[in-house]
Formats: sequence, C-alpha cells, structure tokens
Amino acid sequence: FEADPSGSGVVSLGYQNWLRSFAVDYTGRSGVPGLFAVVDRFKQSLVPTTWVMHTAGKVTLESRGFTIRSDSGATLKGHFITPEVVKLTYEATETGGKIQASGYNQFFVVMTVQEGDAPPIQVEGKGLDARVQVGGQTLEFQDDRLQFDSIP
Repeated sequence: FEADPSGSGVVSLGYQNWLRSFAVDYTGRSGVPGLFAVVDRFKQSLVPTTWVMHTAGKVTLESRGFTIRSDSGATLKGHFITPEVVKLTYEATETGGKIQASGYNQFFVVMTVQEGDAPPIQVEGKGLDARVQVGGQTLEFQDDRLQFDSIP
C-alpha cells in the first residue's frame, strides 16, 4: 500500500497464484479528475479468465474497452492494455449490469473519469510490460504493483 496526500495511491494484494494491483491518481496530471488502473495477474497455465466490473451506469462496449455514462453526463472510459484479444460482453443484473472481459491470465485496464471526451491513452510496449501515458501522467506495472511516474 502506498498513499499520497492528494488521495492518490496504489494497493496490491496477492495469494498463491494471483495478484491484483489497483492504482488511483487524483492529481489531475492526467488531464482528468480521476485516473484508475487495475492489473490482475494469474500465475498458471494459459487458461481462459474472465474480468468483471459491476456498474449502475449506461454501458457502451468498444473493441478494446467500454464507456459507462452516468445520468449526470460524467463518463468512465476503460481501455484494456492487455489482453490484446479481449471479448467484451455486458449483462443486465438486478442492480444495474456487469461488464465481462474474457481473455487469458492477465488483465491491465486503464480507466478515466471525466465530463466530456476522455483523453487519449498512449501505450508503449505490450502486456504487463506496457508503459501507459494519459495526459501528463505515466504508469506501468513493475514487479508486483502498478506505479505512477509522477505522484508528488
């Protein structure tokens, strides 16, 4: 766990064959009020895995991501860095719905929250070795956790 006075931080946890790292940036360096990233890594033979996100907003699926729109007009835009081939589906539930992403063993998802258009996401590299830039903020997964280049 790492925390910053801005409210930004990184939490990583793991058990036996899996690891999850969740990072939040509220500094505004990304050009949006909130930048979020999640890495889920499973250490096992190549097997199909499903990543799930529950939401109450209106969901639009895209080829490598999704947009969730609230009634206020704010959006959360998610982009899958890995897997490179991801199959996205949406299923209605009693409390809203859930986004399901099918892939293999590891997921690296970058999400931004904003009003209006989401900023472009630039990716150098592939998989969990990718270096991702959103506005003036850069993040990457190293060893067992996500890291931002510039959190004060």
